[in-house]
Amino acid sequence: MHRDDDPPQSDETDLGALFLALSHVHRRRVLQCLWEHGTELTLADVAEEVTAQQTETSIQNIEPETVTRTYLSLYHQHIPQLEEADLVSYDQENDLVIATSERETVRSAVDTFLDPTATHSPDG
Repeated sequence: MHRDDDPPQSDETDLGALFLALSHVHRRRVLQCLWEHGTELTLADVAEEVTAQQTETSIQNIEPETVTRTYLSLYHQHIPQLEEADLVSYDQENDLVIATSERETVRSAVDTFLDPTATHSPDG
């Protein structure tokens, strides 16, 4: 529901949410993982993949406590941030993380923003 004192949504707001979502390496790794392995994975599988990338080792060599810490960080902080930017959705009942944006869509939004010939807002 829109309230009168809520700021209007704009492309700039959407880009801000996108860049905030992409600002942390865990969130970028979540997207990369989903795009490489299909559009949906369990959060536990995503946590294992992110931890393996972070530690630069195989999943078999990672302590379960390390994966649990990553899982909790993803669950409480990173997945909600990605949801807010409309990059993923989270099905809590099935513990599934689902990519809602394709890699090319995200890349296109970033490229458009970075294109010096594109029209941007007067203050941007």
